[in-house]
Amino acid sequence: MQTPGSKTMYKTVEIYIAVGNDIEPNSPYAQFLFSAMENIQTIGVCYGTLGNNLPSPVEVINIYKQYNIGRMRLYDPNKDALQALRGTNIELMLGIPDKELKRIASSQDYANTWI
Repeated sequence: MQTPGSKTMYKTVEIYIAVGNDIEPNSPYAQFLFSAMENIQTIGVCYGTLGNNLPSPVEVINIYKQYNIGRMRLYDPNKDALQALRGTNIELMLGIPDKELKRIASSQDYANTWI
């Protein structure tokens, strides 16, 4: 992101939406959130995978596509979610599990393999 007043300034917003029993993706609440963000250039949403009655990764990716969400934060390398992302052009910020941090930080070879 460049400083305010420069020619190009990127806007990114992270949104936390409970999906499952609490708020359905097509509920009036979710619709309001997405309609309120019409002037935002890029939307990024954190995708948590811990919980009950969560939609499948394919369903989540379809929601991202439906609302033109171009960025995802995934807290851990969930293989099903990563597979569902293939070929979507959705940008990904992937969290590294705590147990992997020391090894990744101390070995370029391991970091390359992990990626």
